[in-house]
Amino acid sequence: MPPRQRASADRVTVGDLVDAVAQLIDSGGVEAVTMRGLARQCGVGVTTLYGYVRTKDELLGLYADRLLGEIDVPDAAHLRWDEQIAAIFRAVYRVLVEHPELALIVGTQPVPGAAAQRLFQQVLRALAEIGLDDRQIRTAYEVLAAYTTGFVQQQAARQARVPGLADLLAGVRAGDQEAHPVGGPGGDGSVDQESAFGAGLAVVLAGLSVQSGVSG
Repeated sequence: MPPRQRASADRVTVGDLVDAVAQLIDSGGVEAVTMRGLARQCGVGVTTLYGYVRTKDELLGLYADRLLGEIDVPDAAHLRWDEQIAAIFRAVYRVLVEHPELALIVGTQPVPGAAAQRLFQQVLRALAEIGLDDRQIRTAYEVLAAYTTGFVQQQAARQARVPGLADLLAGVRAGDQEAHPVGGPGGDGSVDQESAFGAGLAVVLAGLSVQSGVSG
């Protein structure tokens, strides 16, 4: 995509910069995001960018927060603590699967935006509800986040090592008995993978329940 042409630097907004991050990631992954590349994409000088953000990581955090903003926070009044956490992390999992680069971003740096904080605070409240102390809450959150991002990264790596679905289907039609669509009946395995993620998440939540002395 050609660089954006702007009449003046002061017309650039933070939203424009996040748009540019998304475009660069779509075309070349997280590694394609550089301050020089962003400046070129937005049609401004590199020094202009530093009037909006201090680092590339800050921009990646804004991009991550935009995607996390797609998640609706569950209604705490009608769900148990574990149902709230499961709903949030299942939703995060789906966003990460749709945007695999996000797993790398949130797994390696803080995401201090409003959307991330909204999700973070509800998880903390749910964990506090079952009587965990501050240290246990921090550890529980870190385990939940690491499990979610790690699962998605492992899933992406596994899928990168297997033949493409089109090749597998071609093999099936040709009578190749060794060819089976990844994930079985689900075709690309997405449904089976989400079920596997949910099963692992349930194990983590069950462990937290035991630690807190709360059942169910």
